[in-house]
Amino acid sequence: RMDGLRVEQNTWRVVSVKDGEATLRQRIRQADGSRSQKTTEEKVTKLLGLETGKLQTNKGVLVIPDNFGVALVQPDPVIIPFHKVWVRLRDLKAANDGKMPAVVRTGSLIDVPKGTHKGAWRIFSIKNNANGVAFALGHRDSIHYERSKQNVLVRQLLKDGMQVQTVVFTGISACPTTSSA
Repeated sequence: RMDGLRVEQNTWRVVSVKDGEATLRQRIRQADGSRSQKTTEEKVTKLLGLETGKLQTNKGVLVIPDNFGVALVQPDPVIIPFHKVWVRLRDLKAANDGKMPAVVRTGSLIDVPKGTHKGAWRIFSIKNNANGVAFALGHRDSIHYERSKQNVLVRQLLKDGMQVQTVVFTGISACPTTSSA
């Protein structure tokens, strides 16, 4: 699904913005009536209301914690946050000569035929690191990703020939060459 807006419910106050990072503060009322304070830093791309609207007037923002997916466009993959997904996909399609780019989401299955990360993997999370867009990869049949490969750059996976598997509801055959399906 691409509809809806997945943001944290509480507004954060913007303390400062520098080099694509925003320092945010939130005051939380405790059960005894006192107020505690939380401070954190977030990338500007994850913030909603920083530049326009009523939130900007109040120096507040909402944090978009989840990513919809990653568009595999050249030269570098682009993260699609969970806000106005259709608009972002339309813009990416227009920038890609009218062709819809492949979008990889959490839970997608990929095959990597060569390189350090050769094998069949499931994507457990998508991150936007300083080095670029990265995946946390785990074995296809695993539920948890404690023993997964963390921070695997998508750019490297694409160089190694990464293929996104299209999955039907009946699953993927164990051995495509000998399967009777």
